[in-house]
Amino acid sequence: AVLRDDKLVVKSPSDNRSYRLLRLANGLCALLIHDPEIYADGGPAPKP
Repeated sequence: AVLRDDKLVVKSPSDNRSYRLLRLANGLCALLIHDPEIYADGGPAPKP
């Protein structure tokens, strides 16, 4: 089951990140966090 609800995480009104809580088939939970400001310029430069 995937829960997408910003009410799951108490956060500041200025927090632009999005959160997704995943409950895996084995019972474990994983919290995924997306921060749109990390790679605002398109991502890291490729390594030579």
